[in-house]
Amino acid sequence: MSHGLTAAGGFHRFFEQAPGGDIITARSFAVGLLRDGGLPPNLDPHCRLVLTAALLHLQGQSGAPATRSDVFGLLERLRDPAGAAETLGRSPMQLVRYAEIEIVEFSSRLRAEVIEGCLRVVRALPYPE
Repeated sequence: MSHGLTAAGGFHRFFEQAPGGDIITARSFAVGLLRDGGLPPNLDPHCRLVLTAALLHLQGQSGAPATRSDVFGLLERLRDPAGAAETLGRSPMQLVRYAEIEIVEFSSRLRAEVIEGCLRVVRALPYPE
């Protein structure tokens, strides 16, 4: 169940309304972000995993709901394997820890392409959050 939360609704709505730890809703939101991103098909599954993990990680943080800037900042930290390990490796959510292992094991080139693809779709979201 995706709770009707789509990329068109923006990050604010996702972080305010999605149930914490709901992998299916986070994945659906990531798919919506990627749908019109124009990324090469070979990057789609990797970007979907990275965005889903990023959304789940940020959703699990305490404080105010995350924003597009928070998602952007997290993705920037994932460019470096050490940043990925530091940022996602201690998550209590297994999917987020699994994504961290995958990101660290990506080749440098694939990691750069995936993170840049994720940043591109986040940047393209038409909401100034």
